[in-house]
Formats: sequence, structure tokens, C-alpha cells
Amino acid sequence: MSHRASDALAELRDRGRLLGTRHAATLAPRPAIWGDTAAGSAFEHYERAAKLAEPFDDRDDVRPLLELDDPAIACERSRDAWLPIVDALRAGARCADHRFPRADRRFGCANLLTYRRAANLTLLEARARRAEGRNVDAAHLTLDVMAMGAACVQDGVLINQMVGAALVSIAVDAWPDDALRAAGVEALQALRDGLARVDARLPATLDLDAELREMADALLAVPDQEDWCGVGSWRYGFSTRWMVADAFLAMADGAERMRSCRGAPWPTRQAAFAAEIDRLRAMDNSAALVIAPNLESCELQLRWNLANLRLLRLAVQLHLREPFTLPDPLGEGSLAVTPRDDDFELSSAGNDARDRLRRLARPEPQSTGARTSFTKR
Repeated sequence: MSHRASDALAELRDRGRLLGTRHAATLAPRPAIWGDTAAGSAFEHYERAAKLAEPFDDRDDVRPLLELDDPAIACERSRDAWLPIVDALRAGARCADHRFPRADRRFGCANLLTYRRAANLTLLEARARRAEGRNVDAAHLTLDVMAMGAACVQDGVLINQMVGAALVSIAVDAWPDDALRAAGVEALQALRDGLARVDARLPATLDLDAELREMADALLAVPDQEDWCGVGSWRYGFSTRWMVADAFLAMADGAERMRSCRGAPWPTRQAAFAAEIDRLRAMDNSAALVIAPNLESCELQLRWNLANLRLLRLAVQLHLREPFTLPDPLGEGSLAVTPRDDDFELSSAGNDARDRLRRLARPEPQSTGARTSFTKR
């Protein structure tokens, strides 16, 4: 029994290394979303921005400013305080190296609270520049926040994928339709081009290679491996080491099956996730369901935020009179664009209780009165 447990642990270790190597090959340097690309580590700057954002209180400092109707008030009150955060975040968005620093284990994952705070303060600066008529600058700052979010998603660790998706969605919400109407052609073009690049970096499906590598390392680093899941099952000779290794390998096998259907629409993926959970339950291995996160929910969040981004892309294109359609990450077809009397309703097959995957676009009327037609991209 001891020999079989050791073999299972060795396979866990080897599988984790192989998955980590495969994921590392995807982390090639990338150009900036807009402007010139600089050398250096993006996350060194993002961590600095997050550290600088720590003293701000979300309830007392950030939320009241975000809720102000007149962004000029925010400019007068607090602008100097957040400009160093903006500068650090912007510097990170220029860097080609988007690998998350893990030499120091404190950097294992992004801190959602401080990263979100840095993003919100940068978006406050974008609002301030819109109030000054500097709409292109505002567009670029928004894209910088999205670049940070995309870098978190591409890191691959599950928590970072969720943090990154949330940051992108926060940046999308910074551009309601009235802001697009007032933006001007140059700012709309900057958004059009930058949003397309962000979209290209955001997957609709989970990348589990890095997550599984981190999980393997964490399991192997437990000082007393007998504490992993309590008493081992009799099926594994009462060895929790063997039981947990077997559960990990089953999850890794399931991830490979999910990888093989990455291009499938969301309803198909949902069914595949359900089948994988059923397979883990059927193992009679209590560790299997303990270590397996709710992957369906995580992928749903990725897809939800990608749909939100694409609705903004469609709205920008409508304001530029360059309409097209985009695939709906939450459906089997395209995002819906429904012309109405004075505007367009843009929507996804997926939604939530707050109706947030719906937006209206009301471009300036065309002098000819002709309706806009759509092409698919």
C-alpha cells in the first residue's frame, strides 16, 4: 500500500510540473493594449498601485466619489491623492512581461480589495478627465485598467482569473451610453481598437493548467499529509496521501476533457461540467469533492464579464456607425442587437437579477434617417 501511495504522489508531482510547463509557454511577452510597450514586469507596478491604494477606505473615500453625479467635484477634492496610484497602474499596463511574481509566495494571488481600489481610483481619474474634455485620455486610462484585468486572467491561477474578470467589468461600467455620446470620434476610435485587443486576450473558458500546478505544489507542501482529509478511505488502504493524490489526478483528467471542448457553446460546456462533477461523486473518494472548486460557476463569471465587454464594443461601434455582431459567450449565437425607435437594445442570452447584460445605445441620428445594418465579426 505504501508503494502505491508513493507512486500516486509521484504522479501528482509530475503531472503538476507538466501542466505548469504547458501554461508557462503561453506567457510570452505581449504588446501594450495601446501606445508604446516598455520593458519590465507589469505586476511589479500593479502591486505598487495596490499597495498605494491600501490607505483608501472603500466606504468613506472611494464609494462616495464614485456615486457623485458631477465628477468635477471629485477632481477638486481628492485628485492629487490618487494620481500616484494611476501612474503606477499605467506603468504596469505598458510593460510586456505579464507574469505574476511567485518567487515570494506572498504574491501567490492578487488582492481583490486593493486591486479593485486601485482600478476604481484610476477610473475616477478617467471621469475627471472626461469632465475636462480629455476624452481620449479617459479612454486610455480605462484600457489601462482592462490591461491589468486581462493580465490577472491570463495568469491562470483561479483566483486571479476571477479578480481579473471583475476588474475588466468595473472598467466597462465606467462608460455608460451618455459618456459614449459625448466622447467624440477620436476617443471612440481609441476605445474601439483597445477593446478589440482586450477581447482577444480574454478567454471564455477557464485555463486550469496553472491552477492545478499551484494545487499540486500546495498539496505536496502540507507538513503532515495525513491531515489532508482526515482518516483515509479503506479503498486507499486508509492512506490520505494516496486518496488525495488520486482525487487530484481525477480532477486533472477532467480538466483535460474540458480542454478538448473549449470551443463549445456555453450550454454544452455546462453539461460537460455537470458530467465531470458526477464522475467525481461516483469515485467514492471524499477528497475529490473537497479539492475540486466550483468550476462551472467560475467559468460562468468569465463568460459573463466577456459578454459585458462585448456589449460595450457593440455600443462603441454603433456610435461610430461601424456596426457588427459578436458571438455571445453565454449563448449559442450572437449578442442580440435590436433596433428601436431612437436607440438600439444590446443584450446577451445570459443575464442576472439586476438585468446587467442589457444596455441601450443611442447614437446621434443620421441625417439620412437610414437604419444601421450589421455585419458579423
